[in-house]
Amino acid sequence: MMEGGVPMDPVDRDQSRGKGSRVFTILFLVVAALVVLGAVTLFQRRSQYQALAKETETLAIPTVAVIHASVESAEEDLVLPGTMQAYVDPAPCKRMSSRPSTRGPTAI
Repeated sequence: MMEGGVPMDPVDRDQSRGKGSRVFTILFLVVAALVVLGAVTLFQRRSQYQALAKETETLAIPTVAVIHASVESAEEDLVLPGTMQAYVDPAPCKRMSSRPSTRGPTAI
């Protein structure tokens, strides 16, 4: 065969095949390593999710403390914090008559 007008020796053909097969081998090994790393990561995540699901299932059971009521003595008064006072102490208003005025508006 001729490449660029120069006949190739059989040795040159073997070298070009050797380089191509080396590149193919390297690419295949890289792809295989990525597949293995992806599988390891997938299995790690799967085990973590399973552990989380197990822990969630364990903690999802409600724990309740039961207290039984008992009668106390009624000797004490109920004392609440604070006092009851108005914010504003309004002035007392005059008492208005309940009868409506019959006169109209006054003129000045």
